[in-house]
Amino acid sequence: FKTIQAAGDTARDGDKILVAAGKYAPFASKNKSVVIQSASGAATTLIDGTDALRPRVEMLDDTDSTFISVNNKTNTVLVGFTVEHCELIIGGTIQRCVIRDIDARAGGAPINFSIVDNSLILNNLGCNGGAGDNCIFRNCTIVGNRATSGYRCVALNCVLENCIVCGNADNSSGTWPEWLRPM
Repeated sequence: FKTIQAAGDTARDGDKILVAAGKYAPFASKNKSVVIQSASGAATTLIDGTDALRPRVEMLDDTDSTFISVNNKTNTVLVGFTVEHCELIIGGTIQRCVIRDIDARAGGAPINFSIVDNSLILNNLGCNGGAGDNCIFRNCTIVGNRATSGYRCVALNCVLENCIVCGNADNSSGTWPEWLRPM
């Protein structure tokens, strides 16, 4: 297949889609229990929304609801990609990825309703958290992200487990609020 979308459209539950190094458009994988994995890692396999009509990576279970519980995740797993220049990532499990330069100012956060493991979250912009909203981040590095409103410089309604968090800010003060400042 020439696109991740085409491979995902024909995939069945339990399939693994192995993606060659290169630059790909964002995709939607709704109600699919599949693994989408880079063959060579995040350094050489990019999902880039720069020229996309709908620059989103969507991995939702319930196509009728934009408000899903973090425990009600799709079984779509994204492994070993750099995702950049999109407006958001929603749903799914993200592993060993680099998520950078996502601009979610139109509404929301760069990553929404996802489980994110062993990934770098870098230089993203959102209005409801500079990194994520309703996510679980495990063993991630979250750096250089910015929220455009309030004190949500990193995340809104998220769980962070064993993460490195530094250099994130919100537009109102440009720094961490006192109650959230790392020790």
